[in-house]
Amino acid sequence: QSRSMKEDGAAQSLFTAVSGLRSVQPRWFFKKIDTALRGNIGVEMLSMLRALEVRCALSISSIPGAGRTTVGGIQYYRGKPIKESIHGEDRYNPNPVWTSSHIELLSKIPELDIENIPLAEVRSGSLRISNRINGRGKRVLVFDSETDEDIDRIVRASMDLEPATFFYAGSFGLSRSLGRYLVNSFPGIPSLPAAPVVKGPSRETGRVLIVSGSSHPMAHAQMARP
Repeated sequence: QSRSMKEDGAAQSLFTAVSGLRSVQPRWFFKKIDTALRGNIGVEMLSMLRALEVRCALSISSIPGAGRTTVGGIQYYRGKPIKESIHGEDRYNPNPVWTSSHIELLSKIPELDIENIPLAEVRSGSLRISNRINGRGKRVLVFDSETDEDIDRIVRASMDLEPATFFYAGSFGLSRSLGRYLVNSFPGIPSLPAAPVVKGPSRETGRVLIVSGSSHPMAHAQMARP
């Protein structure tokens, strides 16, 4: 996890890791980012673009099931801009949330050319990405999405791209969509088995000790629940 590192260290660590992974020749690269917009997202995007020598990053940052959505290039948590939500109260991280706007966040890096793909276009039925990846400089396309269906539409459109020209950036909302696409497109890929049901402790079992190393206000609120 690099979100608490200084910019130079985060960029160099990512560049080194990605450069080494290129020898494995994976079909796609996926950059995990903090969807609360903490950390060194801009410099890490640029570092990965350089390490892979690709033209474009596709940024899909919503996790609908967790209340995180992107509309107009603004990141929301349960309907509130992320900076105004509980995530904006995390002051202990060295690189806390300072904006709710992906555009503002990424525009701090002059080498990046940013474009927001609005929700109406994502849902238009005619979303095309290939005509956008050859702009000037290193491009980051920030896609709006509110639902898993929106993310699935973006993933389907991305399959028209040559994998060697881009990488994905997002979190498990995007990774789950990619998984759904691969399972549906390649029947030989087995679905993951259902997670086993683990029975939690009851009040009758005695006291339960929970240890959390997080300084985040949400973790504190969860720990305080009876």
